Amino acid sequence: MLFEIINPSDPYTVEELHAMADTIGLKRAWFQDRPGCPHYDLTPRRREKALQNGAIFKPAKEQARERRERRMDESLQACRGNLTEGN
Repeated sequence: MLFEIINPSDPYTVEELHAMADTIGLKRAWFQDRPGCPHYDLTPRRREKALQNGAIFKPAKEQARERRERRMDESLQACRGNLTEGN
């Protein structure tokens, strides 16, 4: 089961993600540093512990939608930058 730990200061930093992982007893070796989706996989018990410590749960579909929106925004900004440089 994949759950992403979301810090209340969403978007979170990797340092905040590691701090939460430390708080709930996860090993750093379990960290998955995927581009655009750094995360730890959580068991239901660890998920509960994370929520009790201030994490915010977002369903996988919502997380995926937000990542798509971020990528689209970044692409749009890059395109605008290229147009501006070309003028």
